[in-house]
Amino acid sequence: MKKISFALAAVSVTVGLVLVIAAQNATSRKIALPTGKTIRLPTPGFIARTNSYPATIAISSDEHYAALLNQGYGTEESGVRQSIAILNLSNNQLRNFPDDRLRGDEKSTLQTYFIGLAFSSDRKHLYASMGSAKVNGIAVYRFEDGSLTPERFIEIAAQPVARGKKVTLATSQVSPGTAPAYPAGFSVLGSKYGDRLLIANNLSDNVILLNVTSGHILQSFDVSAHEYIPAEYPYTTTVNRSGNEAWVSLWNGSAVAELDLKNGTVKRRIELWRPTDPVIPGTHPTSMLLNRNEDTLYVAVANAAIAEADGVAAVNLRRGAPQQCYRAALESNESPGAAAIAIALSGDEKQLYATAASLNAVAVFEIRPADRNSDVCAVQMPAGFIPTEWYPSALAAAGNDLLIASAKGESSGPNNMKARIQTGLHPNPHPYIGTLIGGAIQRLGPGEIGTHLTEYTRQVMDNNLVHAAPAKIAFAGGHNPIRHVIYVLKENRTYDQILGDLGVGDGDRSLTIYGADITPNQHKLALQFGVLDNFYDSGDVSANGHLWSDAFGHVGLH
Repeated sequence: MKKISFALAAVSVTVGLVLVIAAQNATSRKIALPTGKTIRLPTPGFIARTNSYPATIAISSDEHYAALLNQGYGTEESGVRQSIAILNLSNNQLRNFPDDRLRGDEKSTLQTYFIGLAFSSDRKHLYASMGSAKVNGIAVYRFEDGSLTPERFIEIAAQPVARGKKVTLATSQVSPGTAPAYPAGFSVLGSKYGDRLLIANNLSDNVILLNVTSGHILQSFDVSAHEYIPAEYPYTTTVNRSGNEAWVSLWNGSAVAELDLKNGTVKRRIELWRPTDPVIPGTHPTSMLLNRNEDTLYVAVANAAIAEADGVAAVNLRRGAPQQCYRAALESNESPGAAAIAIALSGDEKQLYATAASLNAVAVFEIRPADRNSDVCAVQMPAGFIPTEWYPSALAAAGNDLLIASAKGESSGPNNMKARIQTGLHPNPHPYIGTLIGGAIQRLGPGEIGTHLTEYTRQVMDNNLVHAAPAKIAFAGGHNPIRHVIYVLKENRTYDQILGDLGVGDGDRSLTIYGADITPNQHKLALQFGVLDNFYDSGDVSANGHLWSDAFGHVGLH
């Protein structure tokens, strides 16, 4: 049986931990997610578990290594720290390098990784964006033989905003008339004078060209279109081969801005189904790819309000408008919501891949010629899907292979074991849920995808309950007697922590903290009106859980 080694090496510590994971011949198992969907493990091409929330995959120019930006809370295995992992593409060895500056369990932590990750043009360094309300910039790591060492930090000061603009996220940490940069995605432009980074600043609505050697900002592009800053939330950039044109996705602007790097101007704005009502959420353009002919820009559209735009926009750069939409949806689904947040092109540019994050899958498209003179945006459905673990968040083409990173992996599972690390913010005997949610990495070749795509697609449909019988609730009297529902939302507790000692239902008494002696009213309500012992929302931890649990409070929902 082939074995894949997973090495964990702290950036500022010389001692490493090596874990061996059997990636093949593993026993198949199904996991029920709190979303109501399932995933079946192992997924095709599974390599290894990663630290939490791998958001970006960067490939070295010689295609010997892939780097993963793990920007989540930090797992116990990573010492509750964010990290960059390096995958050796010759042997699938994954090494994890946590950064001591980015501890998830310390109030003193000032920054977080955020989307941007790339190798230097000479492959001797790795750049990563770090953001906060106070300290923003680019972390520079020395890279050698698959190992990372922190080298320096290039700080990006708060960015000046145009006169008349109002900064809505102003804090005491920045001067009046400026906004925190919060660098997001970026592109590397090599030159004989050293690398330059074209950086999308998420909270200052601008794009900057940064000289890595000196740390000086060479150019700044104002991509704001509203009175308030931030409003566009620039997400990432991509640059043409000659380095004179670039594009930046405007996450909240439902558009892509085209930049003239030679003259330092914003040439035009390419709209991507922007809602006419300014209050309605936008289409959220995220990742971008430029084809080899540099006449088509592929843009992931993560939040389309109409089904026809739910996937990837293929923008005709001559016309400055979408000419095709690759819709990342199952055939049976007529509603938007696939959440296409990452894309990749096959080496021969015959296939386009897009994450369908809400489906826990990657959509596979055959690229077909489009009528470049037509004003109609043609819609194309996927050829099939590849099953992933929970919430695929990043894609990259490595040679002919496809790399897939899933943010939440196999979910947390129960935390009824002893914590291996006592965190500063959550000093409990059991692990904090955030430290149990790690990601995953898959690698598939074109032969595997082509041969098994029908089988893979069927699995994705099963995972999303496409063929499942609709659930029905049978009432004793033959009709539904419920007329009103009172929804009581309590803070930060699981079923087991309060009702694990209830005596009925699927509870775990060992996890009970506030039992019947402390919460007699809740226990009486549960026993009198009903025990919902398998009721879930999609929140991993409190911060996310509140958003999902009380979303019904919108004025339009009664």
